[in-house]
Amino acid sequence: MNATRIAAETGKLMAFLIGIFGLFVNPWLILIAFFIYMGANEEEKIVMVENVLKRVKIFDIMSPNPLTVSPETKVGEILELMLTHKHLGYPVVENGKLVGIVTLKDVANASAETPVAEIMTKDVVTISPLSSAFEAFKLINERRIGRLPVVDDEYRVIGIVSRTDLMRTLEIIGIQEAFREVRKVAEPA
Repeated sequence: MNATRIAAETGKLMAFLIGIFGLFVNPWLILIAFFIYMGANEEEKIVMVENVLKRVKIFDIMSPNPLTVSPETKVGEILELMLTHKHLGYPVVENGKLVGIVTLKDVANASAETPVAEIMTKDVVTISPLSSAFEAFKLINERRIGRLPVVDDEYRVIGIVSRTDLMRTLEIIGIQEAFREVRKVAEPA
């Protein structure tokens, strides 16, 4: 992490110097410097997120025993669940095993009497409870999904982890680490 931080800071410094040089030589260099600076800044943030989330297991941050629905559940019932429980996606379970997921996007254009089996997403991206939170972060961002069902070895849903869970985890750990730093500085030598 130290090497990445140094590389990012060096990239930012180079971008600043290129930007100043661009003021006198070529205005296009200012635009290039801007993109270099933004890239270095984003890389630094990603490495910090990775460093924090790799230390956390999905089991520790997932919501256990999520509400699930069956393939026979009607779209109208799903909408009621969404209003009542404020979740926009539910794992679809049949005979104790995950068979799909249904989200607000799936139900948006269906009639209230349509069974979930007809509209659910069957190609579900899942994660193991022993995976790192960073693996979930990557999957959620790469696949552009809001939540991941957490499944055991027998493909039973034991939890769910959402983008919000990951962001809260980052926020809480960031505050914990800030408190640790303050205590270190405050402690007498």
